[in-house]
Amino acid sequence: MSPIPDRVIREKERRYLTGVSNTTWWRLEKAGLAPKGFKLGAAAKGWTLNSIEEWIKSRKEGQPW
Repeated sequence: MSPIPDRVIREKERRYLTGVSNTTWWRLEKAGLAPKGFKLGAAAKGWTLNSIEEWIKSRKEGQPW
């Protein structure tokens, strides 16, 4: 059985999974403390689901923001 391929998630799902507001996430990205998103279009941004899951896991292990 092959592993499930990574997929792209958008802002709404990222916010749901992390519980972090858009403004706070932007600050964390800017400080290098959260995965940086990538442009999907003129106004759309996305992240890989794996990068967000890894970030959540690191928070559960007690790493600071």
